[in-house]
Amino acid sequence: MKNKKMIFAVAIVVILIIAIIAFVMVNKIQKSDEQKVHTNVENTESKNEEIELNKEQLGEIANYLNQSDNNGFLLSSYNSPSEIDLYYIISEPKFSVTEEEFTEYEQLASEEVTTGLYKATSEEIKNLLVTKFGAQFVDNMNTENCHYLEQNDSYYTLCGDDLHVDIVCTKGVKKENTYIVDYESKEKTGIYIKGRVTLADGYLFISNELEETL
Repeated sequence: MKNKKMIFAVAIVVILIIAIIAFVMVNKIQKSDEQKVHTNVENTESKNEEIELNKEQLGEIANYLNQSDNNGFLLSSYNSPSEIDLYYIISEPKFSVTEEEFTEYEQLASEEVTTGLYKATSEEIKNLLVTKFGAQFVDNMNTENCHYLEQNDSYYTLCGDDLHVDIVCTKGVKKENTYIVDYESKEKTGIYIKGRVTLADGYLFISNELEETL
């Protein structure tokens, strides 16, 4: 009889221990799930968080955009490399023709040129767009305002004006790995532009929206 009571008591104790362990495990699992949910919410909020750019950061971006080989990317609206107006990309000092190339163009195009002349091969343009956008390749290009000569697979632009526009960045935010920056011309005289450019890390161009041009 005593043995039966002892066995019964031990059984009760074992059951209680198992119940306590089960209760503790369930609580741990619930807390873990709650923590995961909380972490996911925090991560989502972090991804959607916009961090306002300070004066120093805006100045750094403005300096980048004012470089001659970047400035033309502010002079037309686009959402992809294929939409950008290449007239504004080619018409910059880097692509100025030599005297020999100037003469060659007049002969091949059968026209007299009285303005500045700029030239870029198809390969040069594609490489530039790949570099500036971080794209793997560029198939289509907006060459509507350029003159193409098949003889040397090159695009030419005729431009008598200096298209470079010094800008200042007025405000901007960083969201995840993207910079969204508002800008406008530094001076109110000459060419005036106002818009919003979107850049990826490394200041790779994503898009540009011109709000105002004069």
